[in-house]
Amino acid sequence: MYSDGTTQSFTLGLSDWTLDGGGAARPSYGNGIAASLPYRNTGQGGRETVQTYLFYAAIPLRGGQPITQVTLPVTTGPGRLHLFALAVTAQPPEQLDQAQLVVAGGLSVRVGAHAAQTVTAGVSGALTRVALPFCTPMTDSTVDLTVLTEMPLQSSTASVTFAHSYSDCAWYTFTFAQPIAVSAGEVVILAVEPRRGEAPLWGTSGGPGDPYPGGNGVWFGRTVNDFGFQTYVQPPLTG
Repeated sequence: MYSDGTTQSFTLGLSDWTLDGGGAARPSYGNGIAASLPYRNTGQGGRETVQTYLFYAAIPLRGGQPITQVTLPVTTGPGRLHLFALAVTAQPPEQLDQAQLVVAGGLSVRVGAHAAQTVTAGVSGALTRVALPFCTPMTDSTVDLTVLTEMPLQSSTASVTFAHSYSDCAWYTFTFAQPIAVSAGEVVILAVEPRRGEAPLWGTSGGPGDPYPGGNGVWFGRTVNDFGFQTYVQPPLTG
C-alpha cells in the first residue's frame, strides 16, 4: 500500500531452495541468488550435502508515493515461504544474469594454464560479481578471476583467498571493485588462475550434453564441459 491509500498487487514465486536437488539449471520466477551454501541442516541435527540457496525477488514499484505497508499471503503452496529481509531501493537491484549450476566434475586450475568460460550476457549493465564452484582448495591459497570483453577491450580482476582446506565443492564469490560494463548479447570471458602452485578444481558439468549453450569451457587450449558459474549484473538506472 502507498501513502495515498492506493495499492499495487504482485505475484511472488520462490524457487526450490536446492533447485530440485541440482536438477534445475537456474532459479525460476526471475529469482536472484543472494547466498549459497554447500549443505543444509536436517531436522535430525545433521547435514545433507546438497547445494542450498537463499533467493531474492525484485518487485518493480510504481513511483511517486512512499510505501506504507506490504501484505504477504496468509498461506502459500506448495512449500513454505520464509521472509528474512525487505528493502526498497531507487536503483534497479543487482540480478543474476547467466548461470551454469550443474557441477558433476572438475578440472585443475594451474599457474600459466588457460582455464576459462565464455558467457553471453543477457542484460546490459555493470558486471558486479561472479560466483564460481571450487573443489579441494588449499588453506590460504588465492585464485584470481579476470573478466574481460574484446569489443570494446576491457577487463577487471577480483580474488578469493580460501580460508581453509575443503575436501568437497563450494561456491565462492568474486566481487569487482571496478566492474566492467556489459551489453546484452555480448560475450564475456571468465578466466581463472591461482597465485601459487596449489591447483583447486573448478567445477564442471562433467557429463555429456551442453547445459549452457551460451558459451564454452576452455582448458589448456581445448574445449571442455562447461564450468560452473553465476554472473550478476547491476542494470543502469532508468527514467
